[in-house]
Parts: sequence; structure tokens; C-alpha cells
Amino acid sequence: MLNERQRRFLEKAEIGGRFTSQDYGSRVGGDVSGKTVRNDLAELTRAGWIERFGSSRSTYYEVRQTLTD
Repeated sequence: MLNERQRRFLEKAEIGGRFTSQDYGSRVGGDVSGKTVRNDLAELTRAGWIERFGSSRSTYYEVRQTLTD
């Protein structure tokens, strides 16, 4: 089940759109902790909404499905 931050992000996302964890944090609200961002992204990845590429500082994500599909 998606939380409000994840839902808000996916409502505005475009399939194939690339973003970083910092981008996600900015889009859902600047007061979100790094741990919360990582948890949100891990959940979205496990559920198939997004896909993770790279590692460490070069990590980025790509949107696989949105709420408007």
C-alpha cells in the first residue's frame, strides 16, 4: 500500500522518467529525512513501480508505472 508521499510522487511522474533519491525528497517535500526517502524508494522498487540502476553515489531510478496508467 502506498503512503501519501509515494502516491503524490507517482501522480506526477512520467513512465521512463529518471530521478535520484535527492530528486524524490525534493518532490515529496523538503523536510523528509534521508532514511524515509530510502525506505520509500525501496518499497516502490520492491512493488515494481520504479527500477533502481547503479550503486552508491551513481544510483538513479526510473519510473516503470504511474498512478495514471
